[in-house]
Amino acid sequence: MYDNMIVFMAIVESGTFLQAAKKLKTSQATVSRKLQILEEELQITLISRNTRDLEITDSGQKLYDELVKQRNSIHNTIDSLRTNNNTVKGRLRVALPIGISYYIISPYLLNFIKDNPEITVEIYYHNHEIDLLKQNFDLAITNHEPKQQTMLIKKVSSIKLHLYCTPEYIQKYGNPKDPYDLYENHTVVGEMNHVAYVNPEINVKYKDALITFPTDRTRIFTNTVLHNSMIAASGEAIVGGWDEFFINRLTDGSIVKVLQDCDFGKRDFYLVRPDIYENAMVRKFSKFILECFKRYHDGHGNRDT
Repeated sequence: MYDNMIVFMAIVESGTFLQAAKKLKTSQATVSRKLQILEEELQITLISRNTRDLEITDSGQKLYDELVKQRNSIHNTIDSLRTNNNTVKGRLRVALPIGISYYIISPYLLNFIKDNPEITVEIYYHNHEIDLLKQNFDLAITNHEPKQQTMLIKKVSSIKLHLYCTPEYIQKYGNPKDPYDLYENHTVVGEMNHVAYVNPEINVKYKDALITFPTDRTRIFTNTVLHNSMIAASGEAIVGGWDEFFINRLTDGSIVKVLQDCDFGKRDFYLVRPDIYENAMVRKFSKFILECFKRYHDGHGNRDT
């Protein structure tokens, strides 16, 4: 029965028989059969099936909540024993956004590995919606606040956005005088959000007024500042981002800011963990992430956190 309960928990956390089977490294038929056996043994319907999706019953939810408590208790006991024996080891699966990780986190990853020789880290760099439970991640950094209620969420950064271009662009097309001139007469790279949809409008604060522009004139949209820096280097467009990506080029003058009297908003970043047991590896890597952001903000006093 215990094995079947593990299968039941995997189904709830994965959302489908197929994803649960992948997580457990077994077949979809085996997952379905073990759930059926468990329901027959308990004489309780735990999950309602239909042609479109699965829905946990009230009884199933109560059982799942209790099983989570028991699992957390067991893992915390094991984790405590390992910590006391100085044997924190294992494999972590981490999801990090492409852009901000490039400068703030990735340069220091080897420091974490050297300090924790028994921990292996699998890193998935992303710029889209992440489902930690279904994709079996231990923690993630996201540029949006997740909707899942089973997440532990901590805001780690709020970085001010600016617009950038080359001096050659200004020589060729002129320097935007205000947001209206920007919208009417310039090529600006637009942004796709975390679910890969184009934002239909942009909001700009200018002279104490909030101005909204549609993005229907924009012909290039991206979902990563990392590539925006290369697009800006072409001298044919104005791009959005933050100073870290352009710091060397801002210093040597090959990239300049435009419309510095405008407020283009901020980008928030969150440290997200599943609301289940948090073992020593997760705590260690979470601490490492927070130290990376602190290092960044300590060196950039104009950033708001």
